[in-house]
Parts: sequence; structure tokens; C-alpha cells
Amino acid sequence: MPSKKRQFGDRGEEAAVNFLKEKGLKILERNWKCKIGELDIVAAEAKGILGKIKTLIFVEVKSGGNARPAYAPEQHVNFAKQQKLIRLAQAYLKYKKISTEIPWRIDVVAIDINEQTNFCDIRHYENAVWG
Repeated sequence: MPSKKRQFGDRGEEAAVNFLKEKGLKILERNWKCKIGELDIVAAEAKGILGKIKTLIFVEVKSGGNARPAYAPEQHVNFAKQQKLIRLAQAYLKYKKISTEIPWRIDVVAIDINEQTNFCDIRHYENAVWG
């Protein structure tokens, strides 16, 4: 059985996926792992009738709640984490043999979950990480 922390994170990721879908993004992968670490969500903005990828989006999800009010979840994406996300994105592109001509970015989705009401306050930071 997953730990309470893992269950909390899973709820945040599920809320993030639903939020991104509502914004019109296509979810390509969840929890993609390699030796460097894990990408929470890989999504894409599509264009045209054929739905070709316009932009590839790597999404880091950070969840917090009323039990952890000291920091906003997005504050946990520090410089070291940002550098790791860049390396992960580059590893994904290489592993999947995706053309370097396709634009990509790294977003952060921060979610505050009220554990009593299950209400989620979601903040989406586009292009939040750059090299």
C-alpha cells in the first residue's frame, strides 16, 4: 500500500492531469522514469487537424496542503531541482528520438489540497524552468 505522502502526491498529480486536459493539452506520459529520476507529466500542445505537436511540455507537479502550510509547493522547485528537470527533459528527448526542432518547455503545476474539503487550488507556471 502506498504511503500517505505518495497517496497525497498521486491526488495532486491526478488533479494536475485533469487541469492540463481542460486547458487543451494532450497527456503523453505520466511518471516517466530513467536513471536520472522521474518526469511527473509529459504533455503536448497540438496544432492543426492532424494534431501535430506544436510544443512538448514537461510538467513538474508539487502538492501541498493545509497540513503543510509553511511553504507554497512551488517553492520546492529550487535551483538543483530545476537543473535536474532540464537533464530529465533532455534524456527524454534523446530516449524517444524526438527532433530538436520541436520546441519544448518545463512547467510547474503547484497544487494546494484542502484535506477536509478535497478542494484543490491550482497554479500553473508556464516555462518556469530554463537552462
